[in-house]
Amino acid sequence: MKQDDIFIRVIQYAVEKNGAFDLIQMFEELEVSGSQKSMLADQIGHGNLLAHNKNHDIINRCVKETRAVDVWCSAVDRFRLLEYQELTEARESSLSANKMATKAIVISIISFLSGIAFSWYQVSNPITLPKQHYKEMSNIVELLSSKSRSDEAIVLEVNKETEKK
Repeated sequence: MKQDDIFIRVIQYAVEKNGAFDLIQMFEELEVSGSQKSMLADQIGHGNLLAHNKNHDIINRCVKETRAVDVWCSAVDRFRLLEYQELTEARESSLSANKMATKAIVISIISFLSGIAFSWYQVSNPITLPKQHYKEMSNIVELLSSKSRSDEAIVLEVNKETEKK
């Protein structure tokens, strides 16, 4: 997994300390390079990162001379870390949702194509029914035709009765 940005690592360190800590000690524990030290000291000195009670020049001088400087995590830094964590979770969730959506689309395409294949198979092959089925159908047709004759006879008889009245 990719290592977090130096600013995120600094804020995480400050939140874990949950109080004042030595800036130089943090640099050593986080294994911060020389250029990163200079950049962080500048950001801390201007009040953009962590809280302190010194001015910009004193912070830079203390970092260059590796003298102790007490700094602590500000409320703004805590919110930055929360926003970073929420963004990270949102990205992971988005990636997971994209994977599920891709799987759903693939399943839909497979279902669609298999439906076409089964339909084509049904249309291209003749329907074959067993002989018993034909015999039963003939019996049903005969029954219906005999019933319809008797119904016609009843209708004729009713019509004759109606005409007499």
